[in-house]
Amino acid sequence: MKEKNTHWLLHLFFRITGIVVLFFIIYNLLLNGRKDPLGYGFLYTCISVILISFVYFLAECIILYRKRRTSTLYVSLLLLLSATGVLCILSIL
Repeated sequence: MKEKNTHWLLHLFFRITGIVVLFFIIYNLLLNGRKDPLGYGFLYTCISVILISFVYFLAECIILYRKRRTSTLYVSLLLLLSATGVLCILSIL
């Protein structure tokens, strides 16, 4: 029998966990122990995490395409498109 390819689930889990960890690290570095009453720190953190994620996922998509790993490539493309969509929505606001 053919085994199911579940590597893309692990790939997706690690990428989403990395984005959440990166968000908290940047948020703590940006605020530096101060309060954020207007929410600008949250907004700046979101924008910087999305930009960093966009560049990372773009590079990862190119690498995965060259290695012909289609299942993880599709996951990275999905995350790349979602980062692009969120960035577009934030630029409208």
